[in-house]
Amino acid sequence: MGGVAAHVGKESLSVYIAASDKALTIPNKTSAIKDFLRQYPAATLALEATGGYETKIITLAIEAGCTGVSRQRPPRPRLHGKLGIYAKTDAIDAKAPG
Repeated sequence: MGGVAAHVGKESLSVYIAASDKALTIPNKTSAIKDFLRQYPAATLALEATGGYETKIITLAIEAGCTGVSRQRPPRPRLHGKLGIYAKTDAIDAKAPG
């Protein structure tokens, strides 16, 4: 499947799927996360840790057999500029390399 990156917030996850260059938002709710993980069973997850809100998706991903990484990313303004990205959104954060 490949890589799936997500910016995890209290209410939602801003997700970027590398293989299809697709961005989407899903609710940070157990049922929505399980539905998402069923669609991408072999995904390697890179999650931006946000105040502990990533715990739910990490637990569900492990149960689903995905591999996952949770990490805090440093501020990216200079990286975004180097990539020609001049906006700041959760979707852009999910897509930008760490």
